[in-house]
Amino acid sequence: MKKLTLALLVVAALNSGIIFCQKTTNNGTSGTMQISLSAEPSSKESELLPGLKNPPKVGTKAEFTYVPKNGLENVKDVKGLVYIYANYTWKLDDIEITQKGAVYACSYQIPKDCAFLAFKFYANTSEGIISDTNQDQGYIFTTVDSENQKIPGSNVAWGTFRNSNFNTDFGQYFREFSASDEASEFWVKKEIQEHPENFPRFVETYFQIAKIRKPEQFDTIAHVLARQFLNTYTDLTEDQYAKMYNLYAFDLKDEKRADSLREVLLKRFPKGRTAQLKSFQIASQVTDHSAKVKQFEAFLKKYPITELEGGQPFFYRTIYNFLLEDYFNNEEYDKLKTLLPQLNFANLIEGYHFTISKAYHYKAVPFPVLNELSQAIIAELLAKLDDASYVQGIYLSPQQALNNAQEQLNRKLRVQMRISAELNKPSEVIKYGDYLSSEAKYTDSELNEIYIKALLQEHKEVTQQLEVAAANQALTPELKELLKETYTVKKGTDAGFDSYLNSFKNKGLKDRIQSDLIDEESPELIFEVQKGKEVRIPSEDKIIVLDFWANWCAPCKKSFPAMQQLVENYQNDKTVAFYFINTSETSKDYKEVTASYFKKYHLDTMTVLFDKKTENAQRNTKTFSKFASLFNSSGIPRKVIIKDGKIRFTSEGYSGNPDELKDEMNAVIDMLKSEN
Repeated sequence: MKKLTLALLVVAALNSGIIFCQKTTNNGTSGTMQISLSAEPSSKESELLPGLKNPPKVGTKAEFTYVPKNGLENVKDVKGLVYIYANYTWKLDDIEITQKGAVYACSYQIPKDCAFLAFKFYANTSEGIISDTNQDQGYIFTTVDSENQKIPGSNVAWGTFRNSNFNTDFGQYFREFSASDEASEFWVKKEIQEHPENFPRFVETYFQIAKIRKPEQFDTIAHVLARQFLNTYTDLTEDQYAKMYNLYAFDLKDEKRADSLREVLLKRFPKGRTAQLKSFQIASQVTDHSAKVKQFEAFLKKYPITELEGGQPFFYRTIYNFLLEDYFNNEEYDKLKTLLPQLNFANLIEGYHFTISKAYHYKAVPFPVLNELSQAIIAELLAKLDDASYVQGIYLSPQQALNNAQEQLNRKLRVQMRISAELNKPSEVIKYGDYLSSEAKYTDSELNEIYIKALLQEHKEVTQQLEVAAANQALTPELKELLKETYTVKKGTDAGFDSYLNSFKNKGLKDRIQSDLIDEESPELIFEVQKGKEVRIPSEDKIIVLDFWANWCAPCKKSFPAMQQLVENYQNDKTVAFYFINTSETSKDYKEVTASYFKKYHLDTMTVLFDKKTENAQRNTKTFSKFASLFNSSGIPRKVIIKDGKIRFTSEGYSGNPDELKDEMNAVIDMLKSEN
């Protein structure tokens, strides 16, 4: 009987006033949309991500190569994400990604229940986040099992991920592309046909599609189908019942049916989310503060966080914040510390802000008391750093959530260091300073002074810490004098201190440059002068700096004043030569325009050469195109530094900071010189 009822429900869903999408065939007749997800797909290597088998198999480790493009070609520290659809639930995960020269080696362990994968590559830059989703076409795949059978859920994922009506859930993965609503309907209905037993797990998606496709008929369609659905499936989970409740309460505005379902939820799941929410709402309406405290305390006893299944509902956060502040303000510190183990990392961060940080700022609580409470909360924070409480939905990946958590922890550690310093507890200052992440250490001049003074109080050597702080340009005047004292003691004189101090200015930059150095064979450097005579630049026994630019490129010309200063600084150095290569021009008179521009702005110390044109070419890119091919980018300005016929360094673009550009070029040149 159940199978018959289920069959009737599926028929109802498939014929509920929303037709299968159609397309016109070559002969003008209508036919069913062709399905690209075959039942027995053949495996081949992906052209987009070399090494990745397509379709990918669940339970295996996918290993593939990513070739940066779409703005990521010369960006450092590219990262990778993957949206997955597993067990009819969307998740966001990280992929392992390691730079190997100009490409990235990637790997990802595909979960056994994963039906769909969508990879995304991105990097944080000074201009914001740059991401690559294959020029809006996506790096998307449906998966198969060991028998080459599709995984349940693949149709739903394929039909919804590519539709702009759902795309806001996926961080705007697609900017302009969108599958049609008809296509989404087709794939969702196909999932119903193939896996009717799983219909409860994606029924809300069906209703979303129905509302989009037939808004004028939605009320009728939804009422009929929802009634049959609830009659057919009598063993739904609380979450599935809750989704049907939301349908009646918010989409259909059917209060009677919604109230009926709410009663079902309360009866079947007496300690579930609906019951919790009801109790929370009752407690929240209490106006007397003391009575509300008791209500919230009773709530936590009735619904202990340790018995909670799934993610933490929003109202637990509200309750914890209320109680923490109450205990703190009323000096019930023992009750506050007893509550701490219940809180997740995100709760603790928020609680710390509204209690410890606030009290420290206003000096409202004696420092010894504040110190004890702060350390108690930080101990919990350190223990729960990786509890993923910042992973909410599919907005942050596990690694992104951990990075966010570490950043939040750093802020609280800085407060604790200041509290410990106020109490003259140097060992505590050092202890909590050492918990700072490597990215956060020695970047705050005030904190550096607190930390280094604590080291001195504990009779520890501080020269290294002073030098790191100097490299980060984070020395207070007092620390600068201290560094000078240590230098003078070591050298016997303060002569040369300024040069010594400046040597640290670009230490961080030099570390980055060292990791960015490459060793690629350079194309021949064949250009021409203004009158057309060919010039070949020998690259042996010299460091050659090429600056590829064009008259139409504003950032190129904005970088010229800084580059001119570099040219003048090295004009007596016969081991270094600068050439400014005009390329990629679109106008016919680009040589005359170039000469006029350099004369107008007195750039006569800069040697200008012109790229040549290949036969029948519109632009002068003969040599530059070879470099562009190596770097997978034709963007300019492009700096290329060559030594002994090998490309050793390259950079694209201009940040607008002339000092940064000069520091970078000087650091590369000095580093290459030191190799001799």
